[in-house]
Amino acid sequence: MVEQGKLLFIHSIRGKLLLAFLALALIPLIIVGSVAYSRARAGLEEAAYEKLQAVRAIKQAQVEGYFNQRQSDMAALVETVNSLRQEALLKLMTVQDVKKGRVEDLFVKMRNDVHVLVQSVDFVTMYEGLMDYRDEWAGEAEGARLFPMDTPTYLTVTQPYDAFILDYLTESGYQDLYLVDGAEGHVLYSTRRGSELGSSTSTGDLQVTGLGQVWRQVRAQNRTVVVDFGPYAPAGNEAMLFVGAPVYDSDVRLIGVVALRIGADLFSSTIQGRSGLWETEETFLVARESHGAVTLRSDRLAEDDKRYGVGYDITRAAPPYVLDALSGMEGADIFAEGDGAHLVVYQPLSLDGLNWAIISRVVVEEALVLRVEGRSEDFFAQYKSLFGYRDLLLITSEGYIFYTVVQQPDYQTNLVNGPYSDSSLGRLFREVMESGQLGYADFEPYRPSDELAAFMAQPVMHEGEAKVVVAVQLAIDDINAMMQERAGMGETGETYLVGPDQRLRSDSYRNPETHSVAASFAGTVEESGVDTEASRWALAGGTGSAVVSNYLGQQVVSTWSPVDVPGPDWAIIAEMDTADAFSKANRLGSALGVIGGIVALIVIGATWWLARMLARPVLEIAEAARSVADGDLNVKAVVQARDETRVLADAFNQMIFQLRDMLRSEQEQRDYLRAIVQDYVAYLAAVEQGDLTARVDLEGDELEADSDPLVMLGYSMNKMTAAMQDILRQVRNAARSLKASSTEILAATTEQASGASEQSAAISQTTTTVDELKTIAEQSVGRAQEVADGARRTVEVSRTGRRAVDETVGSMAQIRVRVEGIAENILALSEQTQQIGEIIATVNDIAAQSNMLALNASVEAARAGEYGKGFAVVAVEVRNLAEQSKQATAQVRAILSDIQKATNATVMATEEGTKKVEDGVQLASQAGEAIEQLAEVIEESAQAAAQMVAGGRQQASGVEQVALAMQNINQAMVQSLASTRQAEKAARELNDLARSLAELTEQ
Repeated sequence: MVEQGKLLFIHSIRGKLLLAFLALALIPLIIVGSVAYSRARAGLEEAAYEKLQAVRAIKQAQVEGYFNQRQSDMAALVETVNSLRQEALLKLMTVQDVKKGRVEDLFVKMRNDVHVLVQSVDFVTMYEGLMDYRDEWAGEAEGARLFPMDTPTYLTVTQPYDAFILDYLTESGYQDLYLVDGAEGHVLYSTRRGSELGSSTSTGDLQVTGLGQVWRQVRAQNRTVVVDFGPYAPAGNEAMLFVGAPVYDSDVRLIGVVALRIGADLFSSTIQGRSGLWETEETFLVARESHGAVTLRSDRLAEDDKRYGVGYDITRAAPPYVLDALSGMEGADIFAEGDGAHLVVYQPLSLDGLNWAIISRVVVEEALVLRVEGRSEDFFAQYKSLFGYRDLLLITSEGYIFYTVVQQPDYQTNLVNGPYSDSSLGRLFREVMESGQLGYADFEPYRPSDELAAFMAQPVMHEGEAKVVVAVQLAIDDINAMMQERAGMGETGETYLVGPDQRLRSDSYRNPETHSVAASFAGTVEESGVDTEASRWALAGGTGSAVVSNYLGQQVVSTWSPVDVPGPDWAIIAEMDTADAFSKANRLGSALGVIGGIVALIVIGATWWLARMLARPVLEIAEAARSVADGDLNVKAVVQARDETRVLADAFNQMIFQLRDMLRSEQEQRDYLRAIVQDYVAYLAAVEQGDLTARVDLEGDELEADSDPLVMLGYSMNKMTAAMQDILRQVRNAARSLKASSTEILAATTEQASGASEQSAAISQTTTTVDELKTIAEQSVGRAQEVADGARRTVEVSRTGRRAVDETVGSMAQIRVRVEGIAENILALSEQTQQIGEIIATVNDIAAQSNMLALNASVEAARAGEYGKGFAVVAVEVRNLAEQSKQATAQVRAILSDIQKATNATVMATEEGTKKVEDGVQLASQAGEAIEQLAEVIEESAQAAAQMVAGGRQQASGVEQVALAMQNINQAMVQSLASTRQAEKAARELNDLARSLAELTEQ
């Protein structure tokens, strides 16, 4: 049993009340706060993941869109190059067809001219006169000449025709005309009066010349003959071509040969006239001679300004297209040669007896690279700048790079056997040539630029063959710009790309010194690459989100996904420090902790105050009871409350007052007894001395019925002493009996007094306990009533909350409908924007076709000469309008792209808003169900509390009756104890008296 004053706090009423109130207040608070914080943190963490996932998805779409756009650009670029190639080939073929026709027409004209001459009457007359002159001088000529050519007779025969023939030769571009004797081959006439005049073509030096060959072939074939170019000694060994025809007499006998000597200038001037389209355009003629040598048939000017004339042997350096043309094939293609790449058109010439071909070519860079007048940059340079490429390259099917915008060291090298054949571009070239499809080479160091480079290439196909390969060098800056966009990434967030080799494809935001694209390729994967769980999962084709370690070994919230790019997929990773990503959740936790702490402090303070207020009256009464127990009956229990404790305090104070009265009465009685006992002692002392005359001093001599027993005893003693002498003998006998009886009475009285004392103490403790039980019961009834009232109010509040939640769910449903309507409108706007983009593409195609038509119109206008000048001006204006249209469509396309991006972002935002509304509806529904369940539980608790109130009141009533009964028992026991004590005392005195009497009587 715990001693009074040393009761543990937890066992006290105040401690129990404090713990009960704290439990009732803090446990629901902790449960509700924990659940709310858990759900809020889960929602905020999920929002952080969704935010990162949204950023990752946007960046992923941008990167994939970038490569898709590059592929679309490549398709358009390849189509443009193909169109330019076909247009250039068409122009070059048109020009060559014109020149080919001129050459073939020239041969026809030469044949016709010589045929007309031999049929001319004047020409036959001159021939007969020369034959007569020869016959006159037969045998008189000196040296190699058959006859002299400066005699008046010879001049008389030839001068009438010299002027006409000379004009004819000059006008036709021929160098000389010869009349040769048909029988012996003597040269009878030469307009130029050369050294061959009068010589024989059948013997001597002339027989191996073209003139000698034409004389022999005409005689042998008896028809018009063309002898190919060859050195002609009389003309300083210049290459000459001869056309000869037979001359017949009236009997159709061959009497002579007419020959035209034609120089190389006539053919060169016929085919070398430029069309005005290109500066590097050239057309030349080639022939295969009888011994197999391939030689020129027109002059060519090499790049070193060295001129190669007709007859120059090119057998060893003959390009394949020359050999094909001399083999009877025709074609058009791009060829790489020692002096660069050329667009070539080649055709054989239809010349009887000659194996000639006509070749037209132009430097392919000039033919395919469109230049706009008034602009310093060509079309491809503008294209590169517009789309942000690092470089744009055009490559022949043999691997020769004939055009680049930047003109790095790889310019004019060969990707098949050149110094960069083992580069990424060289490998890509061989891949696309084999596949015939678009190809991609990932970023890696590229020696010509000493930088990282990625390439995209696609061949221009024609009839299943690759003619030209178009390649673009991609810039890492565009990808970096997309990945470095910081919107929505916080302080530590970043997105970056990782290639299949686990090296970066975009610079890191958090550590660009060691984890940039350049550093990643310059160092090792372990030092500057990304070999993390996220990168491995993404490169394996997985998509997910988790808290993992990043490339710096730090814990981050990461979301990853593969990126669909040409070639092996990349990985895109979006990461943010956990502290940054979950900062809202952490701040919410801190705020809830602070608020919970403040509320807990308030609850603890309020509970402490309430428990102290409820326990203070009890403590006041207990303290007063302790003072009474210590003997201080002047204390008073002061209680300010107006509840049951005030009633208890008043009852306690009344009990102390009654106890003081009882003690005062007992003291008076004790004084009275002391005075009587002193008289009795004096009397007995006298009697003891044998003085039987002694008397007890009493008030009056009459004995009343209600007199004090002690007074009656005095009277009796007086009577006894009066009669003692008479009955002394009897007394002595009776004294012995009295002594024995008084001893027994004393023992019984003492035992009864001890039992009464113990019973009185037990009843007193029981009374106190019953009083405390009564107080607790009354307080329990009050608290239960308050709990019941609070439960009823809580039920009403929960029902109100349920109605509010239902209204919230309805409002959220309306919001969801409106958000979905907005999303549908935005999607419709996006579709209309795409339709506008398609219209713009159509306008762009029309502009490109207008540009091509304008170019063709310019060609036709140039061919038309003076008549086409006005049409040429119109064609130039049409081209300018086409260029302006292309620029305008490009601007509109850029604006539409921005609108498309904005609409896509809006759609994503509305979708996220819809999802949040759905989450809100679900949470509100869950909250409504929880409130409904809570209301049911509280209503049940209210009913239980009402039952507790009724039971508590019945218990309090019973305890109160017990307390009253115990008080009555206690008062009776107190009085009984007092009487027993008095009886014990009297019995002890009687015993002493009997002993004395016995001793006295024994004397």
